[in-house]
Amino acid sequence: MKREEVRARIQEVGLIPAARVSAAEEARFAAEALSGGGIPIVEIPMTVPDAIGVISHLARQLPEMIVGAGSLLDTQTARLCLDAGASFLNRLGELSSDFTPVPPVMFCSTMVPLMGARTGTTGEG
Repeated sequence: MKREEVRARIQEVGLIPAARVSAAEEARFAAEALSGGGIPIVEIPMTVPDAIGVISHLARQLPEMIVGAGSLLDTQTARLCLDAGASFLNRLGELSSDFTPVPPVMFCSTMVPLMGARTGTTGEG
């Protein structure tokens, strides 16, 4: 799926549910439940054990689902997520209202959106 298609689907659905759970099996279950319930998007945070394996599994088993990687802190992990099949990348920071990708040099050649998001726990204090 091309970057523009991913952004359009995210805007159409209106949310990016994150499977912020404590086990890989729970993340897979959450993603499958979202997909079965008609929400074709999930973000797998890097805080989930074996998050890259979960992304790879979901990208293969649920090809109609937009699977993203969240809580990215470094380019090496981002590359691994892309190789695993992530359709978008989310790093800590600000998410623009129009989902405009933030273009660091490392991602200029990729075809996936790179977003930054602020959750209820980031930026407090």
